Amino acid sequence: MLSRCQQMWPSLWMLFPMKMRRTNPKLNEYKAVITATKGFEASLRKTGFIAETASPLLTYARDVNVHFANKKCQELIVEARKLMKRELHNTKRVGTMKVDNKNVKDQIQDAKDKCHVSEGIFALPECAVSESIECLVNLAYQTLQEAASNTPQCAIQLFYTVRNMFEIFCDVVPTYHRDSLQKLPQVCALHHNNCMYIAHHLLTLGHQYRQSLPPPLCDGTSMFVDLISVFRKLASECFLAQMRIQRDQLVESLSGAEGFDQVATDDNFLACERAIKQVVHQLGHLQRVWTDILPSNIFTKAMSTINVVLMHIVEKVSSLEDISADDAQQLHSLLSGLQDRIPHLIKPGEDEGPLAMVFSASDVKSLIQAIFQNTDRRATALAKIR
Repeated sequence: MLSRCQQMWPSLWMLFPMKMRRTNPKLNEYKAVITATKGFEASLRKTGFIAETASPLLTYARDVNVHFANKKCQELIVEARKLMKRELHNTKRVGTMKVDNKNVKDQIQDAKDKCHVSEGIFALPECAVSESIECLVNLAYQTLQEAASNTPQCAIQLFYTVRNMFEIFCDVVPTYHRDSLQKLPQVCALHHNNCMYIAHHLLTLGHQYRQSLPPPLCDGTSMFVDLISVFRKLASECFLAQMRIQRDQLVESLSGAEGFDQVATDDNFLACERAIKQVVHQLGHLQRVWTDILPSNIFTKAMSTINVVLMHIVEKVSSLEDISADDAQQLHSLLSGLQDRIPHLIKPGEDEGPLAMVFSASDVKSLIQAIFQNTDRRATALAKIR
């Protein structure tokens, strides 16, 4: 009979309102349950149902914080998994937002007046991330906030649940979204940003709650910095694999040009023209799906696949022998068209960079002249600064 009572007691947990089970302040109302349990066990002792020294129900009831934490942690992991399995293409802008020219000038002047580097220099660059991943990060903050105001044992359980959430991410997301990450460059770019977004928050996540957590967490165990390299590697490996896929497709498209040989003939000219159009179309597609997702500096590096195209064309044309005048004219026509189109596929750089927030153009020129030798490359760089 006693065994049956012990089995039934956990089910009593479900009698409490969901709000009471999910929020720590409501646990104070649980004192009435403790009192009732004491009376119930006292009556069991009087009838000889349990030994005078036994108190199995009361022991279980007094460990309500542990039961609360166990239930809460299970719910958090389930919720985190659901977020990880959501579609990645629903996005939200994060990071340092663009400002108009007037605000830029005001910020530059304010930075100069304060004589220090802008605080935004270490901020997350503007990019797009999946809404589900932003929700996941918010869930981690909420859990740590609850851990900071909970009992030591519950705090430790909640803290390690947050670590488990991030560790599970590294296994679930690449596996569950494998096909999309391989076939869709847009989704792959979002995954890259998602991982870097999480890594950015992991830099300070532990420090924000360290002083509010119990030992040993407050002694330095509450840091998440060891996971930063894991997420950065996860981001770079996936995106580099996608870039290799795009590179191979571009080279495959150029193979239809038959080495740009004898382009004076109609058939060969049309084949080369078709190959170049296909390459430009693919690069244009990448430009459209990446330009509003990736940070501007990452986008520029990602579009470096254009170099593969140019190097392949130069290699093939340079290996030709006895190029006739007609072939040379047709090659010039084909490559001029490519030269006109490619610059538009690369997003132009920002007018204002971090240095412009603090230094004037003449200051930057003086720094370059002081640090670098007087070469043609330095002269070109100085000429671009206005």
